[in-house]
Order: sequence, then C-alpha cells, then structure tokens
Amino acid sequence: MFDMSQDQPDGVRIELIMESYRVSGTIHVPGAPRRLVDIMNSIEGEFLLVHEGQIDDPSVEHGEARSFELAQVPLDAILFAMPRGGAPQQGSPFETVAKVPVRGTLLLPGLEISGEFHLLPDGRRSHNVMIATRRFAPMTDATVVSTHSPCQVWRESIVVVNLLRGFLYVPRPAAGEGPGTPP
Repeated sequence: MFDMSQDQPDGVRIELIMESYRVSGTIHVPGAPRRLVDIMNSIEGEFLLVHEGQIDDPSVEHGEARSFELAQVPLDAILFAMPRGGAPQQGSPFETVAKVPVRGTLLLPGLEISGEFHLLPDGRRSHNVMIATRRFAPMTDATVVSTHSPCQVWRESIVVVNLLRGFLYVPRPAAGEGPGTPP
C-alpha cells in the first residue's frame, strides 16, 4: 500500500472496473508523474487506496452512486483501469523501448476487450514474453464489450488491463499481414 503520509495534494484520477462495480476516484502517488500502468505495477501489497470517489454498478442505467472518502480495492478484483486525467499517457522518451503494436483480445469475466498491445519487435509472437512479466499491461485503441449485453460497447484510447484476471489471445494474421498490421 502507498504510505498516506507521502501523499501529494493532487492525485491521479482513475476509474477501476471490477466484475460488478466501477470505482472512480483519486490515487495519491509519491514521486514524479508516471503512466497509470507504471503506477499499477509498482504497487507493493495487495490493495490500492482510492480517495474521494464513488462506487456504482456500471450495468445499471441510472443507478445510484455511493460516495466515499477512502476505499481499499484489492488488486485481484480489478479487471481494468482507465486514467481520467492527471497521469501522463506517454512514458519518458529516455525510458522508452521501441515496440510493435499487435492486435489482441482479452477475455475477462463479463467483458471482452480488443485493442493493441505493444510488444517487443521480435516478429515471433509465440516467443514474446513481455506480457507475462507484469500484472497490468496497457492496451490502446481499446473496444470494451459486455458479454452479457453485447449492445453495451465503449471505446477508450487506453486501458490498463489486469492480465491475471483474463485470457489473452492474438488472432492469427490474415495472409499478407505482419505481427504489427491491424486486421
């Protein structure tokens, strides 16, 4: 858990999606601004503290949101997270490793997320282990579909997915497509 005595006055706004709930609020992270995926992967412990937020059920239209001052969210409960301002979308150019966008789909309880993972330019997807090295991974140009109600679809420029909660697959490329070519 983050040490609350080190909290910055301005935190990072996030939205967390779990199986039955959505939590929106602020996390306080010491140090320099970082991408949400870097923040999520640097959490020590099993919980994320969310400040000054709301919890609701995203599948209930016009449902009542409950406000809270502080919530303790287990990392294992998070299906995916989205930055809602305050966190940089790009990493430092000095820390950036060139990667290739690869279309993939992550199946989560009640959800299917399709978008682009960014993998090392190996060329052989079966040997690429970058995804297996972290709990959370970014997915860009993401389309989220409810498997219970396929008409519930939304698009996000970036989502940070919990790889331990889902099943990831990369569709076989069509003839003439390379690993980084969108279908």
